[in-house]
Amino acid sequence: MSRIGSDPKENYFGIRSISLEESPLKGLSDGSGVNDQDIVNLGVKLFRWSSGDDGSHRCQVNSKKVLDLNKDGNSDLVVLAEEDLSPYDPKIIFTACRSGDRWVVQTLPTTFGDIDDTLSDIDGDGSFEIKAKEVLSGGNYAAFFWFDIYAWTPDGFTHQNHRFLESFYIRQYLPYIAGLLSDSAGLLSPDKEKCRIKEPSIAQCIGEDELWACHLALSRIAEMMKAASLALPDDTDAGVKRKIESIMRYGK
Repeated sequence: MSRIGSDPKENYFGIRSISLEESPLKGLSDGSGVNDQDIVNLGVKLFRWSSGDDGSHRCQVNSKKVLDLNKDGNSDLVVLAEEDLSPYDPKIIFTACRSGDRWVVQTLPTTFGDIDDTLSDIDGDGSFEIKAKEVLSGGNYAAFFWFDIYAWTPDGFTHQNHRFLESFYIRQYLPYIAGLLSDSAGLLSPDKEKCRIKEPSIAQCIGEDELWACHLALSRIAEMMKAASLALPDDTDAGVKRKIESIMRYGK
């Protein structure tokens, strides 16, 4: 089993390796299945997931799915879990993928969502990418999210937003932002104090926090585009295109 570090935050999220013999996930290989307690026990063993004063585990499995994540013909596991004592505790993406005679087990931070929304074959190569959510504004199911994308490598799922700049952020994510801003032209400002809703009809569909969140998301995309020397497609929403070009040129 791979060594666990001394930093609790580093332990909670990361990548670990464990042999097939040591792992409680044998049911994935022989088809008998894996239960929630096996997953929690492995999380405690590898990542020091929290335990209560009575020794009970505070983490709980919300949902799980068995599928071939990395197109190698083996059954892998993806789980959404969380600590159950507070709505503010970390939400966890837990994956276990076969690699030879070992499991590569990984945990990533995320927030509200389900497995089908978390997994996506963005580039159509047959392997699934993981979309980890970050709340930029709002809460629960009314939140505005940023997505960080993790793609499979021999060392596990690694952060690869730049790889999916065009296929996801420009082709899928920008139209979503454009929809939010369709009735709020000219109201997006880098200064949060200036993000004011001036029309009741606009106030019903987007508020100050959402405007600020849209600007933050567009700024992140603009930074990636600048680093990649990539231009927006001609069919990009005009308002969004002007805003991104302004951020790239003037920083706001």
